[in-house]
Amino acid sequence: VTVMPDGVAAIDVNGNVTFASPHLLDMHGGTLAEVVGTSPLNWIAPEYQAKAAANIQALLNAQPLPGDHEFVL
Repeated sequence: VTVMPDGVAAIDVNGNVTFASPHLLDMHGGTLAEVVGTSPLNWIAPEYQAKAAANIQALLNAQPLPGDHEFVL
């Protein structure tokens, strides 16, 4: 994960970020300490937040996700 060109984050069952890859932090400009414990929606462009929120809720409810999982930061 640390050498992937994509930004990767992990969230816990409460929907809070528990991990962010170095590339994600580089793209966003934040630090791991600033990101961990926050909602991933804080780091997604406003026009993608509703779609991201629906996908996060589906994941937390163990439901299948709709097609596209990429979001703009």
